[in-house]
Amino acid sequence: MVDIRRLWPKLPVCARRGLLQGSVGPLHLMGLATEVLEAGAAQPELLPLGVDLLVAAWCSGSMLDGAVAAQVAAVAERSPGVPEPVRRLARIAAASWRPPETTPLARLVARRDLARLETLVARELARDPGNLFWVRHAVTIGLFDDRPSLVEQAVSALTQALPPLASAVAMELAAVRGDWEGVAALAPQVPGPVAAFGEALAVTRVGGVDAARPAWRRLLRQWPWLLQAVLVLFDLVDGVSIARCAPETAGVVATYTLDKPEDLDRTLASLAASRLHGAQIWVLDNGCAAPAKAVMARWQEQLGPAMRTITLPVNIGAPAARNWIRAEFLKSGLPWLVYVDDDVQVPADWLEGLWAARMRVPEAGVWGCQVVDAARPWVLQSVDLHLTPASDEGQRFKVSDLHHQVLNWGAFAYLRPCASVTGCCHLLDARAVAAEGEFDIRFSPSQYDDLERDVRMLTAGRMAVYQGHVAIRHFKRTGLAAATSTTQWANAAANLEKLQKKYSQETWKELMERETQVLEDDLWPKLARVRAWLAEEEG
Repeated sequence: MVDIRRLWPKLPVCARRGLLQGSVGPLHLMGLATEVLEAGAAQPELLPLGVDLLVAAWCSGSMLDGAVAAQVAAVAERSPGVPEPVRRLARIAAASWRPPETTPLARLVARRDLARLETLVARELARDPGNLFWVRHAVTIGLFDDRPSLVEQAVSALTQALPPLASAVAMELAAVRGDWEGVAALAPQVPGPVAAFGEALAVTRVGGVDAARPAWRRLLRQWPWLLQAVLVLFDLVDGVSIARCAPETAGVVATYTLDKPEDLDRTLASLAASRLHGAQIWVLDNGCAAPAKAVMARWQEQLGPAMRTITLPVNIGAPAARNWIRAEFLKSGLPWLVYVDDDVQVPADWLEGLWAARMRVPEAGVWGCQVVDAARPWVLQSVDLHLTPASDEGQRFKVSDLHHQVLNWGAFAYLRPCASVTGCCHLLDARAVAAEGEFDIRFSPSQYDDLERDVRMLTAGRMAVYQGHVAIRHFKRTGLAAATSTTQWANAAANLEKLQKKYSQETWKELMERETQVLEDDLWPKLARVRAWLAEEEG
């Protein structure tokens, strides 16, 4: 077993930062495994952790990836620490990975042509059901873009040709459907820490955290570097996951909108149905046409004084719209402000969850939440965001994206500080609104203005806080089904470049180091509490 606290000072800086950011995601874990294995050439005691991470990378959503399986199989040949079930499955997967020499697959993905993509994958899978290349694409497209027939076809192919791998896909399907008893039953048939993490969560959901103590104990004794599981378990044990708190005074929930009448209608209906505790709903009409104006007028009539409409003659862009709302808010004398997008659906207790986060970490500069795809809530759009070194030449930083590499089965259900939270729904108090200044209009018409604000806040020594126990649904699609115009893509790329160059490379490095230290300071007391809880009633 790896003693993570003893090894911690010996790990490469990037590996420590990566483990703090998360313990799931195949690409994320593969990068960590590479760093640790390379460091292990000079420090052999790191090698068991490197092997663990490599195995976890394959088992974290990549068990159908024969290329990764081949790497695992090669390492397994010279590493006695790799469990025998993993060795066997890795060999099977590697031998069953047969990418075609030519295929229009990449072209169809680039065009986001889902209809032809699904037809192609279904046809090739029927022709060669034992080829993991097509099985993997069928599962990926089916789960991330809600094509159930493709997933069913892939499961059928696996059951016939590669039954040892069928349980891994069946477990993911059970998690997507919320069948936690099914997850708990299937998880022991799937090797690796991710399945064990899923089992512990599933048993918790079925019988409570105390009933799941043996499962959590097995998980963290075998894989103590799974620090993300520590965060999740701490919140379950200490009641953070269910904490809700009503604001002491009324505030403002504000959105700005431009010609999305159906989305705006659903958003206002969702807000009005939630527990707002006297908060006012403000809608900034950012130059809307008649249909959206009609939606605002209808809700204004229905909500009366509880709603305020601010009408502008033209679209001034997201940063300026937020600034207009900010100026009105500061004049109001109200104590807190929440910005929400005009295309979200919130749960009834969303504000109480955000307020509980504010009460737990009152010194933060902003409090945000988890955002999931409205049509496919098992697809994560945003969680706690962290700064990390860029891999592309010319860039100075990137934002963590490991949540895009896995499905939403509970691994991001925790509360902790971070570099940034999504602007899709974030809470600020009057102190933070005044202290951090305006959103930067250089990031007009949209994209990265919320990240820029949080980074600017970080330079002043204040962190964001992520409340992973509140999840809102976002109507905007992501993944293959998302439609992004060339203009939108170019604007986003340009704004990202502005942010990259706003600070020197040295400043970005200092910000990453500052965040890493905050994450460490948050983690170690939680680890101690979790270890004490796991030791209770043992034997």
